[in-house]
Amino acid sequence: MNLRASYIYLGLSLLPCLHAFYSIPNLDDCKPLKNFLTSSSSFLLVQLPYWSCLPFVISSQMSNYRSIPIATFSFLSELPYFIVGGLFTYDGLQIFQIVEPETMQNITETCNSQVITFYTVFVLFVTTLAFGAIWLMSVPYFVDTVYPAASARAGFGLVSILTSILLLGGNAFAIVLMNKLETCKNPINAWVFASTISVGLFFLLYFLAVSTENTLINETTTRYISNFLLGGFMPFNMFWFMKGLAWIAEEFDVSDTEQQICIQETSPLFAFVLIYHTIICYILFSVIIATYAAVTSNISPDNILRPFQITSQQGPVYQLNFFIQPQQSQPQQNIELVEKLKNKEFNSRDHTQSFNEKTVCPICMEGFSSGQMVIYLNPCRHIFHDGCIKHWILKNSSCPSCRRQITPEIVEQP
Repeated sequence: MNLRASYIYLGLSLLPCLHAFYSIPNLDDCKPLKNFLTSSSSFLLVQLPYWSCLPFVISSQMSNYRSIPIATFSFLSELPYFIVGGLFTYDGLQIFQIVEPETMQNITETCNSQVITFYTVFVLFVTTLAFGAIWLMSVPYFVDTVYPAASARAGFGLVSILTSILLLGGNAFAIVLMNKLETCKNPINAWVFASTISVGLFFLLYFLAVSTENTLINETTTRYISNFLLGGFMPFNMFWFMKGLAWIAEEFDVSDTEQQICIQETSPLFAFVLIYHTIICYILFSVIIATYAAVTSNISPDNILRPFQITSQQGPVYQLNFFIQPQQSQPQQNIELVEKLKNKEFNSRDHTQSFNEKTVCPICMEGFSSGQMVIYLNPCRHIFHDGCIKHWILKNSSCPSCRRQITPEIVEQP
């Protein structure tokens, strides 16, 4: 984010606070609204350093020394932003009587702040969704950078799957238990049940794909999962999500007193809707980024679960490069050749001490360390980092060291 964009964001973030101090009457009924606007403005200001650094992080190639702390910080910091943003958004919706129509008077008209309050709630909701979607996009980066060992990745994936499904199921159970959904005129009960299964399936596929070693779930398999999420999951869930919102909105029609007792506790329902919406936004963001990468650098956008990676001396290094100049389309045979590459885990004990100390990947000029995924080319037996040689072959089908033409018959494990 450049300086001008930072100033614009700063002004838009301060707008609710300035309005609260200078335009809202000093009445007791207006205190909840003033507190909401000032605290929301502060929360938006706290986000400024994150949004300022984000373009640099996603467009820069980082060494392992820098990528590990950045990946860890990103993974740990975005979730609190997402949770706090959800709480602020929920408070704003209460003021608008959208989620708690009986517990709060409509103070926006009294305090002459309908437009600003709507603007604040909208910005909070959008930034919260963005944090959730970006967190999901940062998980593969975090896993591949911090957990290069297969056992650690598998453990992370198992814990993540169990945690997400338990939280999702518990939230759905709270929605059913704390409300009288059977009295709703719309099938909210069925919507919650079907949505829970759909979102649970997403978490299962997502954490499985991003945490399993490539030798167990290869690029072709993750491409199939990506195509399923893009071609089947997303269209259905966009329709199902919007249908559910329409049904829920009908239940909050205060003109019908019978509907007022249908949904009595809205906090678990709001959390469920927020998670559901975040997943849809994540898939949309992934599709947009992958499509942009394909247009600018002719890289296949089929896999929306993993960013482009190369490897360094200590492990994977990532670069989401949005600034590659358009090139000529890669020959289909090069793409097919990349798909047939066979990789294996580098073991320093298979090589001499001199090799381990002096040999580097000819592409990135970084050394090799145990646990890295590498590729040996036969019969020349030259070794390269997995991501390095794949990216090279997309542009050139000859060996970078000896210039021998690479064919599927000579790409194999040693």
